[in-house]
Amino acid sequence: MVDHTAQSDLSSAAAKNGIPAVRQRAREGKVRWTWPLVVCFIRLPLLLLGAALTYAFFALRGNSDAYAMTFAFSNFYLTFVNANTLFLLYRLCQDEGIRLVELIGVGREQLLQDVLLGLLWFFVLYIPFALGVMLVPLLVYDSGVFEQFQSIFAPPLDTTTTNLPLWLAWWGVVVFPLINAPTEELNYRGYAQQ
Repeated sequence: MVDHTAQSDLSSAAAKNGIPAVRQRAREGKVRWTWPLVVCFIRLPLLLLGAALTYAFFALRGNSDAYAMTFAFSNFYLTFVNANTLFLLYRLCQDEGIRLVELIGVGREQLLQDVLLGLLWFFVLYIPFALGVMLVPLLVYDSGVFEQFQSIFAPPLDTTTTNLPLWLAWWGVVVFPLINAPTEELNYRGYAQQ
């Protein structure tokens, strides 16, 4: 049996953040051009702040691998960047009179189109990107690419003097992926593009 209430809630949410609804909120003075612009660029300064604070934390503790530790802990401080981004989006949605979930804009009538577009963009963008990420190191390091692969993306970490905590690995596998992708989608596609 089809739940028509849930279906109408999804369509209602999609309509509340559609182009006509956003234009109406702009006419009412609830949406200004400055906040979508700020939302596009706010994550970079927050990221740099998180990296600087992480570096300072390890450097002040006398860690000789402070630079490498900054990269190792990036999933951790990026989660706080995501939390601040979500809070900003929540406040902006409150000011506009919509809910955060309405930025998603899911509607049954567009579900197939959205899935097909997602697959198209996967093939158009991700596969060439992944090939580039694999081919450039292969060209640079030739047959030794797999021995050098870890050092390509992060500075080498002296594992004889530095032990990374197990919770950091769990954070990077469980917490970070669950908050990062939805935050970026809400931020860039849900709020900034509308």
